[in-house]
Amino acid sequence: MNVIKNLELDKIINIVKTYSTFDETKDLIDLIEPSRDKKEVERLLLEVEHARCSVIKIGRLDVFEMNVKDTIERLRVSAPLSISEIFEVLNLCDNVQRVLTYITKVQNIQIEYSELKKTFDRFVSLKNIKDMIYKVIDSDGNVLDNASLALYQIRHRIRLENQKLDIKINQLLESLASKLSDTIVTIRNGRKVIPIKVEYKNQVQGVVQGESASGQTVFIEPFQTIEIENKIESLKEEEAREVSRILYELSVNIANNYETIEEDYSALIYLDFIMSKAYYAVDIDAVMPKLSKNINIIKGRHPLIDKEKVVPNTIKLNAYKTMIITGPNTGGKTVVLKTLGLLALMTECGMLIPCEKDSEIPVFDGIYSDIGDEQSIEQSLSTFSSHMNKIVEIIDEFSIDSLILLDELGSGTDPKEGASLAISIIDHLSKFNVYLVVTTHYPELKNYAYLDENIVNASVEFDVNTLKPTYRLLIGFSGKSNAFLISERLGLRKAIIDHANEISQGFSNSSSNLMEILEKEEEKARLEREKYEALNQELNEKLRNAELEIKKDRDQLNKEYETLNNKRNSILFKAQNEADRLINEITALKKKLESNDEVSSEELSKIKKKTDNLYESKLIPKKANKHEIKEGDNVRILEYNKIGTVIKIKNGNYSVQIGSLIFNYSIDEIEYEGEFDKNKILMGPKQQFKAKQVKTRLDLRGLRYEEAQAELEKFIDDITLDNIKQVEVIHGYGTLALRNMVIKFAEESPLIKSYRPGEELEGGRGVTVMILK
Repeated sequence: MNVIKNLELDKIINIVKTYSTFDETKDLIDLIEPSRDKKEVERLLLEVEHARCSVIKIGRLDVFEMNVKDTIERLRVSAPLSISEIFEVLNLCDNVQRVLTYITKVQNIQIEYSELKKTFDRFVSLKNIKDMIYKVIDSDGNVLDNASLALYQIRHRIRLENQKLDIKINQLLESLASKLSDTIVTIRNGRKVIPIKVEYKNQVQGVVQGESASGQTVFIEPFQTIEIENKIESLKEEEAREVSRILYELSVNIANNYETIEEDYSALIYLDFIMSKAYYAVDIDAVMPKLSKNINIIKGRHPLIDKEKVVPNTIKLNAYKTMIITGPNTGGKTVVLKTLGLLALMTECGMLIPCEKDSEIPVFDGIYSDIGDEQSIEQSLSTFSSHMNKIVEIIDEFSIDSLILLDELGSGTDPKEGASLAISIIDHLSKFNVYLVVTTHYPELKNYAYLDENIVNASVEFDVNTLKPTYRLLIGFSGKSNAFLISERLGLRKAIIDHANEISQGFSNSSSNLMEILEKEEEKARLEREKYEALNQELNEKLRNAELEIKKDRDQLNKEYETLNNKRNSILFKAQNEADRLINEITALKKKLESNDEVSSEELSKIKKKTDNLYESKLIPKKANKHEIKEGDNVRILEYNKIGTVIKIKNGNYSVQIGSLIFNYSIDEIEYEGEFDKNKILMGPKQQFKAKQVKTRLDLRGLRYEEAQAELEKFIDDITLDNIKQVEVIHGYGTLALRNMVIKFAEESPLIKSYRPGEELEGGRGVTVMILK
């Protein structure tokens, strides 16, 4: 049974392919199929979720098309490469470098990416191969003269012979000036020739290489140049042999790195595979659902329906596993079935799904569907027979914890028999703990659902005022046909409708009367619930707006505080350096003086303490809210204006993690910043990166003045390219030479916006913090 086509997963796969860069990735996407392994599904989802977060934070991975697959195969068998194939290797080198740059950016933002890191760790820089190639070939694909000594010598001799040839040709042009039809030397058959008027052709010794279209000019290669031309041709053949030898040697050297190249290539294709699913997820506002035993898809949307037109629906099956949906034709019942089935398939394929966060969905043992009216003309089957054939297949194949979706169960035959068959099939399937969603027109199935506590009624809403479906799924409420009301709105005479009502009463029995009462109560309860939900939503919106205003005011206050604090720190930093220089002068004087009565150690200590006290008074912003703080919340440390995460609360003491460090604060020293967000998880000690290719902290201790200056200049240049806005330069507490050099650099560099001394958490006066433009 082709559930993938029936639920349109094949269309989703084709869309995801459009986001891929490489043909090999498209082939990999074509192999996507649902997995029944929960751990594997969770791994696939986390890969895409971490990729989605990186795309949102820093943008898409910028790689370009390449056609290196066949070239890698040639490397595997150590076959010589052509220039174009070598350039494909260069394309791979460049793409790998772009990936490594992207990885560095991901490492520098505080998001969870552990599952994506497994793919990141496969990449190895191919810079050595790129450098090796460019020592032999230039960017236009020409083998360089200095690729080998022999090639250099051959090409030098070719240039000399060409010079001889030019001299000889110029001499001949002068001596034969009266016989020339033109003064321009041309090429015929790869040889330089002189254009001679036809009437003089027998007066010029040489080989005729051709004549003009008019026949008035013959092109003669003079005997005087033939020997030189022959020598040049011989040298070019020698050059070609040397170039072939060089390219073969280069191919061998590249092939020696085959395993690294092949692994980078494989990792690049797989990363493109992950990113393709992530790009699609971003475009359809998809999220990672929680894998559980319950179906709770919150505001799920069918991904093939325009985002501006699709109606989100919450589909929930937990206490009950069977749902019977009723409602008018074209009301959206089938869309609900397809949405549930497609989102389930997408999840099992490792794709994020368009719904709200905190949605839940199981990994099913199997997904089966009978959706749509597909009469089989070839097999002479009616609609009923076609449906029944599929249902027979489902009953023969399904297993426990399968998801089964049946559209218009029992339709296409006598209503009484169809309803009886539908109830019997539902009874049978329900015994096996399956997740079952059925659509129907039969009122008997509504009654049946009311009598079974394991089955829930649902309906698709119909607006009787506009006579149009709203496509909203209402769980717990059975649908009504509204035939009389619709007919009246469409203009059917009232006498006919009244008579129909009388006839309908004759068909009614106690069960149908009870159903009408229940439906009225359901409608009343639904309207009350909607009223409450609308009020609740309005109150929540007002609360959110109030919190945003408070945060806006607090952010403005902190921005002003930061500006003032930076100015204060700059002034104090200069004053501190003056004080330190004075201390050093006094210390030097003390060593030189025979008597130190006037300059005691106690006096030096007092002077030092006075300079340290320059930093004791800090501008600490006031708390902007009194929000309750819980474990896992993000908080702002007021004194340092830094964000951390509360990891433990005990006896009024709050343990706050900032980066890999943990500090303790009282409630008066911190302020609620926001709920824990997994996309902004601060990396703990176990999650620190083993290798960072872009550092935001430079240690100059132990370096000589000139070495430190050069390191600082290079560090700032590199960091500017990576759009880092703040760096820390460690110069230590020792000699003032390094510190003064750093301050001078910060004041003079056009790349530095401002600077300040390090605070307690940053290393104190042994560190200078620079803010880049």
